[in-house]
Amino acid sequence: MLGYTNAALRGVTIVGGALATPAIYWASYWLFKDQGRTFARRVGLLAALGIALSTYFASFSRYGTEHALLPVVELVSVLFLWRGLRQGGWANFALAGLFIGISQYVYIVARFFPVALALACVGALWANRRLLSRWRGLILAAILAALVALPQWVLFVTHPYTFTARTRQTAGQFVFDLPDPIRTIIAKLKDQLRMLGWHWENAYNPFSYKSLLTPLMAAGLVVSAGVAVSKRKASYVFSLIMMVVLLLPDLLAYEGTAPSATRLVAALPFIFIMAGLGGAIIWGWIEKRPRIPRWAGYLVPILVLLSGLYRQWDYTTRVKPQALAAKGLEWQASLVEIAEAEYIASHLDTPILLPSSEYQRTPLTFLLAEYFPHRTGGLNEPIEPGEIVTVIQPVEPDRPTTEGIPSGYIPDEWVLLRDETAYFLPPIPDSVEPINGESSSLVASNGALAAEAFSARWQGAPPEVISLQASFA
Repeated sequence: MLGYTNAALRGVTIVGGALATPAIYWASYWLFKDQGRTFARRVGLLAALGIALSTYFASFSRYGTEHALLPVVELVSVLFLWRGLRQGGWANFALAGLFIGISQYVYIVARFFPVALALACVGALWANRRLLSRWRGLILAAILAALVALPQWVLFVTHPYTFTARTRQTAGQFVFDLPDPIRTIIAKLKDQLRMLGWHWENAYNPFSYKSLLTPLMAAGLVVSAGVAVSKRKASYVFSLIMMVVLLLPDLLAYEGTAPSATRLVAALPFIFIMAGLGGAIIWGWIEKRPRIPRWAGYLVPILVLLSGLYRQWDYTTRVKPQALAAKGLEWQASLVEIAEAEYIASHLDTPILLPSSEYQRTPLTFLLAEYFPHRTGGLNEPIEPGEIVTVIQPVEPDRPTTEGIPSGYIPDEWVLLRDETAYFLPPIPDSVEPINGESSSLVASNGALAAEAFSARWQGAPPEVISLQASFA
């Protein structure tokens, strides 16, 4: 509707990430309404403050990748599900089923979401058997969710390899494929616990320099987990099971022991709901102490707010500049992309070649969408042998997408930018011949050398087409 532009593409996930804040408030309200409206509103307020001021989720939402939409879809599903369990109404269960089904199209880790919901609902029904009176609504939600997700499952059945949504590779394998999976799981679990309340660092997102939760929210998570286990109230048990099960995708997949920013996003809403629940319990406990002034309980939301604002300030003034200036980080590429995009914008009258490993990264693709909104591929290249092209080559293409290709290496796969179109060229070895002469240095905004642009002669020939019969495995 808004066009294929950088603002529109990133705006979808920015708005989706922002909507997670009111969604987590209302989901918490209906989850804990049986504990009283005041208590439910306090849980919602603290959870909303936590996720709204999360530096990880704020920075993650602006990249434009689909993962950022998962929290709001999950929260709206839970909102209508528990609204239905509390007050009935076929519409509530129907909307819950609709959004549960929609969640399956957002991101691969969302496939754990219906499993987590089913287990959490069983736990809630076990803790409060009166909720069984809504069994018809639960069945309606399950049927509608299955119907909405059916097209995807038809694809999985007819083309089973699509279930994992990626080819077999070392990165992303299950821990059970490793020589010592138990030790790996224990190491990853330790890193997850440290991430929640002490320190979090991974190669994918260097901005996650501190714990996911601020100190008071981390204390609230510990309190709520203990209360959920000891008192076993339906909404408490439900929230705890949701958080634990949705941490499994990161726990059971292996790309190193550090938590994955992308796989963690499914558990994020329920981590903050549990933290908000614990904060509300602490708030109520303070109010009931006879020797402590009643107003002292309001220090809980004030401290949550101030600690979140401090994180935002520290992130903006210290952490982000240091992370962007650090050498060897993948996210230094965001500066490379800005330099490349500005250079490309001033050379639209000449054909430009980018390594396909660079173009495939979402931020650069979105920036270039302003100038090259069309994309196409095939064996017939729109470029003639001997034609002069401008090649843009990163100085240090040592990011995960390029698997450590050394500097100076001329790749075999290119994306050709010309005539408002990005052409995906087939792999052609020795397709460019640099022309002796000076190259242009592209300097990033932090002053670092980002890439080199040089003239080259295209000498690639289309690969020979050979007909074959084969069974796809």
